[in-house]
Amino acid sequence: MDQTESKYPEKSPYFSKPGTYTGWIAATRQPTGRSAMSVELKSEDENEPLYHFAAPSRDNDSTDQRAYVRGLIDLCQALPEGSTLLANSRSKYVGDVVNLLDAWKSRGWRNSSGRVHNKDLLEDYLKIRDERRLKVSHEHCPKGRSAREDVLNRLHDEAHILAL
Repeated sequence: MDQTESKYPEKSPYFSKPGTYTGWIAATRQPTGRSAMSVELKSEDENEPLYHFAAPSRDNDSTDQRAYVRGLIDLCQALPEGSTLLANSRSKYVGDVVNLLDAWKSRGWRNSSGRVHNKDLLEDYLKIRDERRLKVSHEHCPKGRSAREDVLNRLHDEAHILAL
């Protein structure tokens, strides 16, 4: 595979109309080294169906951070151009990606700790976000303190099983 080619081919948007969407991302990593993610996405337009997707890592040695970014990419791929996404997760890393990624890129893929990890996936996220002109924000949902704890628990359980 060409190194410039995305590892996650672009999907056609699941939703047809630009709008405001709320998504949830859960991810996990097993002691075996496999990770998995599970996502759900809903439109603020109640007439739209719910979007759901889950997948294990492609590598036997992955991280939960990679799984979270894969989930963020998948949510973005489901959206049509010009949409707004509020991504909810238990991961502060997702918040860093959403809020700091442009700064990391402008500093040569460096953050305050040094070299940024997962650059390949981060570039895929930037590509889909920018090409579709998406406005993405993140809400950190610590375990046990989220209004939609049921959704995050269900998605986490699904990711956990897929990673086994």
